[in-house]
Amino acid sequence: MADDQRHDLRNETLRYATLVSERDLTNVAVMLHDDAVLFDPGEKEIVGKQSIVAFMGKLFALDPVFRCEVANIWLDGAVSILEFQLTIGSARIAGVDVIEWRDGRIARIRAYVDPV
Repeated sequence: MADDQRHDLRNETLRYATLVSERDLTNVAVMLHDDAVLFDPGEKEIVGKQSIVAFMGKLFALDPVFRCEVANIWLDGAVSILEFQLTIGSARIAGVDVIEWRDGRIARIRAYVDPV
């Protein structure tokens, strides 16, 4: 992968984390393929952009305090690994999203979390 492609993928991963932190479901949806898949702990496979957005909406509604802070981003081909700290109310959750990209949009997210 060329340096400019790596830079773009890193920026898109950071943009995704920022949109999640801002609870911007409209623009998160723009980043997702129509057939995107989300694997989230405690949930069965969530298939399709609209289903993922609905799931995130429920997550965002849990508490008025919702923040996603990026700790690290690693890249490997068309995959980015996003290490984050999620704050929902008084709960802090450490996690990693493995994000697979296709044609500049998110095709698959595998989330791994560990409450701290």
